[in-house]
This record gives sequence, C-alpha cells and structure tokens, in this order.
Amino acid sequence: DVVNVESYAFDPTSEIYQAHYNDVYSLGATPGDTDDFVKKMSGWINEKDSGGTRVNVFPYGEDPGDPRGPEAHLNERAHLATNAGFNVTENELEAIRENPGDVRNLVAGKTGEVVYVGNVSKYTGDTSELAGKILLCDSSNRTNFDFAQKVGAVSVMTTAALSNFSNPIESEDWYGPEGAVADWYTEWYDGENEWYTDSARFAGGRGADANKKAMDAGKPIVEWNISPDQYNALRTLIDRGYTVKMNVATVGEMYEMSGSHPGAQGQLTAIAEIKGSNPDLQHERVVLAAHVQEPGCDDNATGVALNLELAVKMKKLIDDGKIARPERTIVFMWGDEMSFSRLYLNAHPDEVEDIICCIDLD
Repeated sequence: DVVNVESYAFDPTSEIYQAHYNDVYSLGATPGDTDDFVKKMSGWINEKDSGGTRVNVFPYGEDPGDPRGPEAHLNERAHLATNAGFNVTENELEAIRENPGDVRNLVAGKTGEVVYVGNVSKYTGDTSELAGKILLCDSSNRTNFDFAQKVGAVSVMTTAALSNFSNPIESEDWYGPEGAVADWYTEWYDGENEWYTDSARFAGGRGADANKKAMDAGKPIVEWNISPDQYNALRTLIDRGYTVKMNVATVGEMYEMSGSHPGAQGQLTAIAEIKGSNPDLQHERVVLAAHVQEPGCDDNATGVALNLELAVKMKKLIDDGKIARPERTIVFMWGDEMSFSRLYLNAHPDEVEDIICCIDLD
C-alpha cells in the first residue's frame, strides 16, 4: 500500500534471459539457439506498421512520460554491475546448467535486511550491525564493495551510475529539450523532475579479480545498479519504519583469462582495416574506436552504428571508384571501453608511434 515498483534483473547474454523473453514476447526462437534468438528478437524490435513506425517501441508517443511500448520494458530492471560476484553454490550452478529454465526453484540466494547507508565513506553508524545486510548506497559500487567487504554485508545497491545525460532532470544543468517540462514525475526528495525513473545503467563494479577473490573465500558481494524508482521505493519504505528484506540470487561464474587477471572475462575486440594505398605511408594508421558494452543511444549504440556505417560506406565508395583509397591505413575497432584500446596498444608495441590519430566515437 506504500509503494508499487516491480523490478526485473536479467543478464541479456544468458540462456535464462533468452528463455524468459522468448516466452514473454512469443518470439518462437529455438530454445538454446542464441543465433536464432538474436534474429527473432531483432525482428520483433524492428517490427513496423504500414507507415514505417516501429510498433513495439513507441506505439503511444515518444515524448517523456508517454506510455511506452513493450520494448521499453527491457530497461525496467536492475542491472548487475560489471564483473559483480555470483552467490550460487557449485551444486546449484551444476543444476542450473542441466535445467536453466527452472532457475527460480534451484537457487536459494542470500536473504538480508535492506539498510540505507548513504555515501559509505561518510557512514557514521554502527558498522557491526551491517553484517549479513543488503546496503542501499549513494556512492559508487567500487566504493560500496570495499565497504561491504569490511562490514560483512552480502550485497550493495546504488543509482550512482546514472549521470545527467543518462537520467536528465529539470534543473540548471538539465540536458533535456529547452522548455520541456517533465511534470509527470516529481522527484521525492529534492523537488526536481526526472525523466527516465525506471531505467538502470549498465556500469562497473569493484572488478573481476576482487570479486573472484571474495567468491573463492565464500563471501561474494553482489553489486547492483538500480533505477531511481527502485531506489525511491526502498528509501520510502525504510524511512517510514518498514523492515525490508530482500532475497538476492545471482547466477554465473568467472573464469581465468590470464595469470595476471584470474577473474577477468575474455575481451573480444572486432577490428577492420582499409589498407593504405601508399607503400611508404600505409604503416601509419588512423583509428576509429567505438565501445560496445553499453547499450544506450547516447552511450554508446550511436557510436557503434556510426563506426560500422563509416567502414561499410568508405569501402563501397572505394570499390565503386567514387573516392581514392586513402594513402594511410584506416582502422575501425569495436570492443570493451578503455580495455580494448589498452589491449590493442599492448599487442602492437612497435606500431604505437605509427598511429597518427584516433577518433573516439563515444
């Protein structure tokens, strides 16, 4: 009777996510066939009416506050922070591999009381009372993880990943259209108006190595990025004196990529090159880079699409004789932000000085 916020949490790379949305949206994809799922989901997202309007995205209107199409619901969930820990046991994980569709009945998770601690670096309460708790925080997950590990908490949650360009508000530094008023929602604490209250960003956590170490010690800390309405719902319940308990169950595993980073996942980087035409200059490179791990239109789906369009169109113009092949080599790269740049530079130490320019398509 106090709040009514329904939250979801799915890893879009997992079989569980595919099974869920294959059922919810009646996609008809072959169970366990990722390529077929991607094809069917893409077809569903891009389904259009006779006028060319995508029917599953904005069937009711594109203005902030308008009722949104079912595709918008894909973001109405909490997101695990990048490289967050998993709290399933080995026996549970093995059972899930055999029957991924029955995960709810196979995972016990960890249940704890939700406690609001604000910015953990400024917390003045009794930390001895936070063991086994789930912490609602105002600081970054990297900081929250260290604090939770110190006090013995089992999970942390924050909206700190939501910067203004991802969650515009009606204020002096608001990034929305001039004159637009998002009066459909009044923020509960500072009186400002927000737009995307049901959106949670994919963002980083403490890191794979730290999380794997905690998991191996039997004390995993699950890090969540949550939406403003999830945060406000929890804060309201706690502030009004309710006891909030939450069951946190996270499914997954970490594996060794290299000896120096035992918890790191593999870094897949796509690279395409248009070879330079001048033998004396083709060793020099102009690099265009776009990071793929954040799915928002501002950050960074548009950069990914632009990089692909530039590569395809430049090749076609050269093949058709419309423009000359450039004298220097043009490199198009897609990968994990920051990491793929370092990986490329580390893999080509003798060629670094030959990179004359990089355009960051963020």
